[in-house]
Amino acid sequence: MNRRQFLLSTAGGLMASVVVRSGFSARSATPIRSKLGIDDFSYHVRSRAQRAGQITSRLGDPLEFLKHCHAIGAGGMQCDIGHRDETYTGQLRAYAEAHDLFVEGSTSLPRDRADVERFEARVRTAQRAGATVVRVPIGGRRYEQFDKAEQFRAFADRSWRSIQLAEPVVARHRIRLAIENHKDFRVPEMLGMLQRLDSEYVGVCVDTGNSFALLEDPMDVVQAYAPWAYSVHLKDMAVCEYED
Repeated sequence: MNRRQFLLSTAGGLMASVVVRSGFSARSATPIRSKLGIDDFSYHVRSRAQRAGQITSRLGDPLEFLKHCHAIGAGGMQCDIGHRDETYTGQLRAYAEAHDLFVEGSTSLPRDRADVERFEARVRTAQRAGATVVRVPIGGRRYEQFDKAEQFRAFADRSWRSIQLAEPVVARHRIRLAIENHKDFRVPEMLGMLQRLDSEYVGVCVDTGNSFALLEDPMDVVQAYAPWAYSVHLKDMAVCEYED
């Protein structure tokens, strides 16, 4: 399937997303809700403007962000909830359940043994908020950060150790860890780590666009990761040349 065929096959879904923006059906005044959620990184430009004091926005607060997702017709959110107390996570979970919304967490892998406590605190927070999945990027961008092969190999070794530290935590809490293909590992490398780990609690957050940066075909990426998929970042992207 090429890009044009994919877009044609999802034309109905794209039309539905247009209707969702208005919040109403074309035939009636009945609100329409999508099953798709929104990742808080979709609001990265707004977040930067907020931090710079250029705009006033509360979307950096997970509960306010979930309310925003609900207001525009999304089915849930993926968000870095951070480390919150039980009162806050109870409010977040109650709002999600009252409006039939899903919640997915987002955090970073433990850097080393000293960082496991921080990671576990965020996993517990996400779980108390009702999340069954926590997304993590491994954190490297292969052809943007590394100039030499040995630099990437050192990064790969650190990544493997971080995943090994994270697995017992998510297994203990029975929550799924979704590792995003983040312009770092090619499909055989990512699957090699997952197969080596062999954990029912560790899989993939399948980003349909990121692997363009590794010159991997998007449909090949989706098909390879589908059996391991716990979450998805759905993107429509294209490649073009530019002067630099």
